[in-house]
Amino acid sequence: MRRALVPLLCLAIAVLLLPAIQHLREQPPAPPRAVRLFLTAPSGAELGVGDEPLDAAISPDQRELVFVATQMRRNTSSQVPPGQIQLWRRRLDAELAEPIAGTEGARLPAWKQNGNVLSFFAEAQLKLLDLKSGAVTVVADAPAPAGATWLRDGSLLFVPGPGVVRRLLDGQVTDATRLTSGDTAHAYPLAVAPSQDFVYIAVRDGRRVVRLHQGNNESDIGTTTAHAAFISADRDTLIFVKDEALLADEREAESGRMAGRDVPVALRVGVTRSGRGLFAASSDVLIHSRAVERPRQLTWLAMDGNRTGTVADVGDYWQVRLSADDSRVAATTRDPLLRSLDVLMLPVAGGSPALRLTASIAADSDPVWSPDAKRLLFRSMQRGKPEIMVTPAEIDPNAADDPARPLNAAGDLPTDWRGNEVLLQKRGAAGFDLSRVDAVSGASTVVAETPFNETDGRWSPDGRFIAYVSDEPGRPDIYVLSGRVRQRISSGGGTSPRWTRDSRSLLFLRGSTIMRADIGTTGARFDSPRPLFDAPGIRDFDVARRGDRILALLPEQIEPVSSVPVILNWRSLLPADQERSKARNQRPAPVL
Repeated sequence: MRRALVPLLCLAIAVLLLPAIQHLREQPPAPPRAVRLFLTAPSGAELGVGDEPLDAAISPDQRELVFVATQMRRNTSSQVPPGQIQLWRRRLDAELAEPIAGTEGARLPAWKQNGNVLSFFAEAQLKLLDLKSGAVTVVADAPAPAGATWLRDGSLLFVPGPGVVRRLLDGQVTDATRLTSGDTAHAYPLAVAPSQDFVYIAVRDGRRVVRLHQGNNESDIGTTTAHAAFISADRDTLIFVKDEALLADEREAESGRMAGRDVPVALRVGVTRSGRGLFAASSDVLIHSRAVERPRQLTWLAMDGNRTGTVADVGDYWQVRLSADDSRVAATTRDPLLRSLDVLMLPVAGGSPALRLTASIAADSDPVWSPDAKRLLFRSMQRGKPEIMVTPAEIDPNAADDPARPLNAAGDLPTDWRGNEVLLQKRGAAGFDLSRVDAVSGASTVVAETPFNETDGRWSPDGRFIAYVSDEPGRPDIYVLSGRVRQRISSGGGTSPRWTRDSRSLLFLRGSTIMRADIGTTGARFDSPRPLFDAPGIRDFDVARRGDRILALLPEQIEPVSSVPVILNWRSLLPADQERSKARNQRPAPVL
């Protein structure tokens, strides 16, 4: 009886195993192939703003995009006026995008993980938009924003200005990160969806370090030249930019370390001046853009903002400084081939060629004129670390030796020069501090030294005041010193303080708006600042000493950016996916 049951049992086992064997013989489907398409600008508009042609966010369900666009001419269907910057919304399976009301001036959008709320920055504020009701709410000041992201618990991480990442939850704002030894600022947090983890950029001695925040633990997982995204899908992948290439690196499951196999995903990916990469990524969608080179024109502006003339030809200028007699301009420019920064001297009246005062592979920047306009200070990285150099303003182009020499003072960069004294910005134990240094003896006196960053010190022409920028309020604001008396000039953010020639008014930037604070009737305190005029795309400016006018770096209009690439299923481009697919397809059938 038992012997008779054995064949029946074997037959039953074979019948039960047959479906499993057939399933094992089946080849698993290959990963979805990458699909390439383009995000096009709305009618009559260009993507992004100025030099930043891509500023976009991918919805949590990966079916929609929101992006920034600038209207170039009136759109009759939407009635968006020329010059207006706002958010647009487009489904990936749709042909057209729609403007989002209430988002004028928006930048750096971010989706809440439920898909019903957008955050964005506009008018030096962090705002929330309810996509169902259209209501817009202001939740925080943010004069110099550097990114935002939403976590699973509904908290919003954001960076309102130089400093740490902040967390908004239930109406309360707290610090989400803290500056560790060597950190100067944190920027561009991005959630590792759908967890509570996030990555952000820690700026350290000019390097940008990708830091992963997990619960109470943080770890540095790589370096980048822009921001970074950490995609946690079937495996953890870091997306970052180096040398204009968008790279991907996988984290090893066992060790938790990055593998170090940087795989190119896209080329010619740009980086903004603030260090944001021109890309946005989710687990399945990737959108990226090349950099846009918009030449700047040295433009004379009247105090009402009207253009009154230009200086020299257009160029890739980044900083501008007028000599005391307004006859010459020292400008920081970028070499078109080496991509390095150099200092150029330009005659205001024309008639003679520009003179390149520095020419090296390393960066030379931040020129400052001597009071007699015969010499220039500048910051140099020629010897691998920040160093202040002094050079004659007139250089013999045929001379064999470089006339520049180190200044007899330690510091990171010069900000102003009066008499024999130079204002220097120096790195202290807790950030940047300001000192006044005798250019002959090297003797140094502290001007501003706190646990915060004090930068861009400027003497008033009469020598009574020193204006500077401090992030003591949690964002950059303008302060003025007179002896030991300090006054806070701005309360809504401010950078780039510049004095008028009579020392009775202080101009500064708030976004692209030039603000003005006048000294009061007592001659000791300054009145509240007021907007002077808006200068879209302004990069830097200086104030003339021989007239009431401003020399500003303003962009020249070029062909607008009309489309940028989008890649669906972008992870199938990675070798790991291709190898896994190949291995599965070549898996031998089980032997029975």
